[in-house]
Amino acid sequence: MKTIQEILSENLKRIRKNKGYNQQKVGENAGMLASTYSRIEGMKVTPTIETVDKIAKALEIDIYSLLNDADVKSNSLHDRILRIESLSEYNQKIINLMIDTLIEKDNLEKNQEVKMNMRLEELREISGKG
Repeated sequence: MKTIQEILSENLKRIRKNKGYNQQKVGENAGMLASTYSRIEGMKVTPTIETVDKIAKALEIDIYSLLNDADVKSNSLHDRILRIESLSEYNQKIINLMIDTLIEKDNLEKNQEVKMNMRLEELREISGKG
């Protein structure tokens, strides 16, 4: 079983790289030296929870994403959303497009079902009167 520091380190590296950031950019955005950030990512120092929160904000993600073991697959919608937030902006746009497409498809199917039911009801009325 991984330690929380190993999980944090793996998540920091993965998320930072997915976003196309270097260690200096994350460090600066979190208000620390790049060398300090590098030592955190490299597990040479253990950061405070406040520091982890600053890093999460610098990476524009939820702190949970940094502390969640990515190898433990969860099917909850919340966990999936958090994993999506750690993707690159390009991949997030693709997922948003896919979601919008599915919602539109569902709406079209529902509208079609309503129309079909109305037509069936009309047919029943016609056949009942004839």
